[in-house]
Amino acid sequence: MPAAATIELAGCFGFDFAVIDAEHGPGDMSEIEHHVRAADSTGIRALVRVPNARSPDILRALDAGACGVVVPHVTSPEDARDAVTHVRYPPEGRRSLALSTRAGRHGTRPVEEHLEAAQRELTLIAQIEDAEALERVPEILGVEGLDGIFVGPADLSASMGRPGELDDPLVSGAIERVVAETLARPRIALCALAGDEGEGRAWIGRGARLVLFNAPALMAGRFAAIAAALQPVHDLGPRSE
Repeated sequence: MPAAATIELAGCFGFDFAVIDAEHGPGDMSEIEHHVRAADSTGIRALVRVPNARSPDILRALDAGACGVVVPHVTSPEDARDAVTHVRYPPEGRRSLALSTRAGRHGTRPVEEHLEAAQRELTLIAQIEDAEALERVPEILGVEGLDGIFVGPADLSASMGRPGELDDPLVSGAIERVVAETLARPRIALCALAGDEGEGRAWIGRGARLVLFNAPALMAGRFAAIAAALQPVHDLGPRSE
C-alpha cells in the first residue's frame, strides 16, 4: 500500500526495517524514492519488493537509496544469480553505476565510498513461493550474494493447487522443508510473515532473523475490533424522528 507516512510511523516506533511493495498494489516506482526518504528520516531500513529477478526496478530501487530488494518467484539458482547480478556492481554483478542518483547523494558522494557502502550494506532476499522451486532450494541457498529466504505462503499454496489452505499437510510440509533447509545455512537469514505478536515471537524462537507484518492487515484488524466494540453503542445512540 503506497503510504510513506506508514513507513515513517513504523520508524518512530522502533521497527528495524520496512518492505515497500512494488510487486502488488497500486504503487509505482515514481513513489519509491519518497518512501525511502521517509524511512531515512526515522532511521528505519527500507527494502523494496520488485516484480522479478530480472526487473529494471531493482536498479531503480537501489538508485533511490533502498537498502536492498526482495525478489519474488525465485524458482532456480539461475533466478537467484540473476538477482545478484542486478544488485551487485562489477565484478560480482552488472549493476549500472550512476552517482547522480539519490544513492550517490546526487553526485556528491565519492565513487569509492559509494561502492564500498553498496558492497557492505545492500541486502538481497529471495522469495520461495512456487512448487517448482521446492526441489531446488538447496541450490538456491548455495548462490553467493543471497542474504535471506522468505517463504511466500499464499502463492506457494496456490501453486500447489491448494490456494489459501496453509494448514493443509502438503502445504505446511513444504513450508517446513524450506524453513529447515534455510536454518541449516547460518549465512542465510530466514524471513517470515507473522499475523500478530505471538506469531512473531514464535518465528523468532524458531530462528527467523527478519519478521514481517502486513501493514494493511494490521490496520484492518484494528478497524474491525473498534467497529465491533462500538457497534452496540452506535445502535443505542439517539435517533432522529
